[in-house]
Amino acid sequence: MSLFDEHIGVWCGTHLVIDSQGREIDRFEATVTCRREGDRWHQTTTRAWPDGRATESEFSGTFDEAGVLHYQHAHVIGKALDVGDQHIVSIWKDPDSPDISYSSLITLLNRDRRVRTVQKIEHGKLAAHILIKEARVH
Repeated sequence: MSLFDEHIGVWCGTHLVIDSQGREIDRFEATVTCRREGDRWHQTTTRAWPDGRATESEFSGTFDEAGVLHYQHAHVIGKALDVGDQHIVSIWKDPDSPDISYSSLITLLNRDRRVRTVQKIEHGKLAAHILIKEARVH
């Protein structure tokens, strides 16, 4: 069994966006649904802000023979790798924004708790950190 399989389910949590100067620039709640069908991964994220705004995004990918997840969707191209113990590293870009890239570390704390840290790099400089604390609800 892959560490990715331990992330299957529905996760809810708070996303805190901090700029490169350490200032909070955004905060929202999100629900992330992860599922796997054989070598295919599917993920949907619904974001909700206190002012009532909401968005939904999704992507899918395929695991290669080494267990690396490769995703290519309209707004997400990247890959994720189980780096052992309880950590997954993920890197991606939006093809419409070639000067922006993202990298994240996902740490499974226990069966029902995880944390994620995302770095947003823009024009070769840190633009923001996204700190995420989530609990599995299904």
